[in-house]
Amino acid sequence: MITAQWKKGVLTNAAFSAQVYEKEIEAGTLYAEELPGALLLLRQREGFGRLNFYLQPGGDLTGWKPEQTTVLEVPFREKDMALRESGVLWDKLGFKLQFSRLRLVFSETTVPLTEEGSFFIRPAGERDLPHIEALMLSAYDPRTACLPTKDELCCDLKEGNLVVAESAEHRVVAFSRMLKNRRNAEWRHLVVAPECRGQNIAQRLFAYYVGVNEIEQVRVWVAEKNAAALRLYDKLGFTPDGWTSTVWIYDKERI
Repeated sequence: MITAQWKKGVLTNAAFSAQVYEKEIEAGTLYAEELPGALLLLRQREGFGRLNFYLQPGGDLTGWKPEQTTVLEVPFREKDMALRESGVLWDKLGFKLQFSRLRLVFSETTVPLTEEGSFFIRPAGERDLPHIEALMLSAYDPRTACLPTKDELCCDLKEGNLVVAESAEHRVVAFSRMLKNRRNAEWRHLVVAPECRGQNIAQRLFAYYVGVNEIEQVRVWVAEKNAAALRLYDKLGFTPDGWTSTVWIYDKERI
């Protein structure tokens, strides 16, 4: 179905490998709907779905409505005019714009650190998973933050994607989640407990991961209005690379 969509002028927000779809199919969480000139893919999550689309020129979504609360994210560059303007379509279908994200890139060889700090930085262990999940849910909206499933977290643990900060009382107060692809990485999630912020923990988590992995470039998406996060990434040496995304929600309960 996807191969049939690859024609000149197709619009899509789906840039996944076959392995991603295979995992969703195996878990029974992937649903497909073919419409005139369009293919819609819904990845089911707890209480909502994530929508990916392939839309041909002249593709018609008239009359289509999600059957549940649905989240949609559309990434684009300045020159991708059609994708930028696709928001008009989603607005007509009842989706509401939530916020925009910027993509930042780190390509330096070292991470700037001002001090070591009093927290112990280490790879996460199995016993840390409940604490990591609690930190995630305290800081992120599950609908828009692309939070990992329990199975994905277990896989992250095996692949070394999770790094934690532990206090002197052996309490996990922060974690970082990065996904590595060859010599590049994407920084997916970072949470520092509110009472521990301003103590250089985020920088140390980042430095630890980069220090034990051969990384040439790190990318991160951050909400344009998240001033604190933007200051942190600027301090670390991240710069915008020209990609933006808009995040939309069709809230079934409010329609």
